[in-house]
Amino acid sequence: MSISNYTFWKLLNDQGVEIPSIQRDYAQGRNYGKIPIIRKKFIEAIINALDFKERLGLDFIYGKIFGLRNEEEFKRNKKAIEALLQSIKTYANSIDLTVGETFVDEKKIEDQKLVYLIPLDGQQRLTTLFLIHLYFIKRLGKVEDLSILKNFKYKTRKSSEGFIQLLCNADKLEFNTDLKEEIINQESFSNTWLNDPTVNSMLNVIEEFHQLIVERNYSAEDLSRLYEGLTIENLIYFDFLDLKDFNLSDDLYVKMNARGKQLSDFENFKAWLFSKIELEDLIEDDLWIEYSKNFDISWNDIFWNAKSKNSYEIDASYFEYFKLSFLSHFIKDYVAKENSIIKKKPTELYLNSEVVDLLVNRSVDFDFEKFFDNDIFKNNLESYFRFLELCKVETTGVSNMQILDLVLDEYFTFYHQNDFCESFSEFYFSDGIISKSWWNRLYFFAIQRYVLRINKYLVQYSEEELGCFGDYNRIISNLIFNSYVDSPDDFKNNLLSIEILLDSLDLSRSLIFQTNLIAETSFRKTQKDEEIVKCQLLQKKDTAWVEAILIAEKHPYFYGQINFILNFSGKDLINFKVFFDKLDFLFRKEILSHEAFLLQRSLLTKGDYFISKSDNKKSFLKNTFGTVRERDENWRQIFNDNNKSQILKNLILDTDYDNNNLETSLNNIIQKYITSNVIENINFDSLHYKELYIRSPEIFNFGRENLIQLFNDHYAYQLNSSSTIGYFNELITFYIKKFYFKNLEKVNYHFEIGWDNNPSLMVNSYMIKLKPSEHLISVEEQSANIYEEYKNIEDVVLKIENLIGDSV
Repeated sequence: MSISNYTFWKLLNDQGVEIPSIQRDYAQGRNYGKIPIIRKKFIEAIINALDFKERLGLDFIYGKIFGLRNEEEFKRNKKAIEALLQSIKTYANSIDLTVGETFVDEKKIEDQKLVYLIPLDGQQRLTTLFLIHLYFIKRLGKVEDLSILKNFKYKTRKSSEGFIQLLCNADKLEFNTDLKEEIINQESFSNTWLNDPTVNSMLNVIEEFHQLIVERNYSAEDLSRLYEGLTIENLIYFDFLDLKDFNLSDDLYVKMNARGKQLSDFENFKAWLFSKIELEDLIEDDLWIEYSKNFDISWNDIFWNAKSKNSYEIDASYFEYFKLSFLSHFIKDYVAKENSIIKKKPTELYLNSEVVDLLVNRSVDFDFEKFFDNDIFKNNLESYFRFLELCKVETTGVSNMQILDLVLDEYFTFYHQNDFCESFSEFYFSDGIISKSWWNRLYFFAIQRYVLRINKYLVQYSEEELGCFGDYNRIISNLIFNSYVDSPDDFKNNLLSIEILLDSLDLSRSLIFQTNLIAETSFRKTQKDEEIVKCQLLQKKDTAWVEAILIAEKHPYFYGQINFILNFSGKDLINFKVFFDKLDFLFRKEILSHEAFLLQRSLLTKGDYFISKSDNKKSFLKNTFGTVRERDENWRQIFNDNNKSQILKNLILDTDYDNNNLETSLNNIIQKYITSNVIENINFDSLHYKELYIRSPEIFNFGRENLIQLFNDHYAYQLNSSSTIGYFNELITFYIKKFYFKNLEKVNYHFEIGWDNNPSLMVNSYMIKLKPSEHLISVEEQSANIYEEYKNIEDVVLKIENLIGDSV
């Protein structure tokens, strides 16, 4: 039996509802994941339908009605019983027994079972409707209707059943600000019920409904009107299908409740999107007919081909493509208004970081309708489809995306070498792309916008067009990944400049011949200037220059920034190759991370390369291969500083420098310097801290930040953190320990915290420490009133040796 336009109120009047014990708990009141969003939308939809007198269908409710007599079945059963009795009488007669007169009659009507519905699918909606009816009945004081409401029962737990009985009693509620708390505080409410997830869910839904009603400030007359919409006008309805008519076994209840898999976010989004397109004519009919077919076929193949081998679904990556595509328009175009999803400062419009986080992170709270049901998404939707169309797999089997991957391969794989992907498609059409860095997001848009600007299938590109695309990719990659793109603001500024560049770009010529467009972008000036210089060299179409620049740019540390090599070479090709060969392995991990600090020590033989971090702090730099900021704060400061880069140039021009035997040659340069520069007898006021670093690689290992703090711009204190709040040492005494007495336990080092304290060496009861204001090292034994002072390392070492000898 199927009933259309059935209402909850009619259902309770016609028969009861019983939620069986095998049903899962009521879940619409839970407060995690997307449930609060779904719950609020459902309740708001019901309130709006009642308020505006609009009918709202809640789809099918499936279940079985018990206690309702099936007349045909009754007749069959009665006939079978009568036949059975007749057989018994015949058999009795055959064995000389007598059976008295018998007859079959139906029960009295009052003895028949109560008619009630057991829902198979629809428990959540029915329970929510029960709570909404209950709210109106209690608030409007319609006590007579409570008897009908009692026909709704829960058999899952005694606590759930008891709670519903409490709700349906005649006790009044005041409907205070916190209705949930008011119900809990009722005398007949048992606190043990709070352990029941169904009870908790019901309390949360009642409270949510109450707060939404309060927000709208409905009068008593308004509430009566809404209640009439529920119970008389039948505005909220569903279709009911009685599964008893299909003779389905009871184990279907168990299977249906365990079926588990819900529609994915993308499936819900797709259904919503298709509906929007058709209802609002967002895309021209003929084009939409084609696109709607491609959506699940040729476009689908893009994501399927990009997925990892161990993945068997693409919904998440397909969904993230739309989020990623929308992101640029969202940040660029959204105008903040009151009550919008973007908040507004008193004096300026800005992006709320929490809102952006919802979009770029894989949050369960992401509400696609809230983000996408606006003109920004709708006006740009066709471009999102168009990009997929231009990249699709052709019916001939040729993949436009494969061509795109080949064009982008050289620089894409370089700049994404740490992201464990092999191609543009594998990275940007796979799961998780939306949560990548702002650099990666900006690069995606730079490529997407270029493809849309050309606006033809990649299989149709000429060789010249593919070459121009490759030039654009190289230049834009260098600009993006060597600029600071740490925030939505950075992203927005650079995206706008890319769009301006593309709008002005002559597509018939390579970007290397349109350097004025590069200069007008908002990327970092140093990188723009470098790209322009390289373009001027590449304009000569000298394949040797092209090869040399491409090789140098893809050095793992130079990372597209090679202007200092161009400066070293005077932009002469032969010199450029020579200098790159000398620098290549010097800035690879083998040397940068060498345990003997060969690069750092050999540089110091040519000058003090330490970089100033503040008025009295310097850094000998970290060897990180991380972000552009980390590179800029470390070795790039040498590359981009004329004086510091000259120290580097002097090193690689040293006659002993041999890039083919680098480790040995650096050791030779260091040892040659040490031999020529004796420091043991130099007075402390003339001893430069770099001399200590040259001789003792071990002192480089102290401190997390590679920082020293200077006293009077001369004496160095090594910091374990960024200041003397953490432990620190004094470099000369630390050097004496590490260089002369490394493995001698009788000489131990005492670190200090706080600038007013002085680190020291301890030998027996003697304290050995620097007195920087007096350019002396003192040796003190306070209990014996022994106090001596020394002016150079040699004398201090000799004194320590004597102290050790005396203690033997």
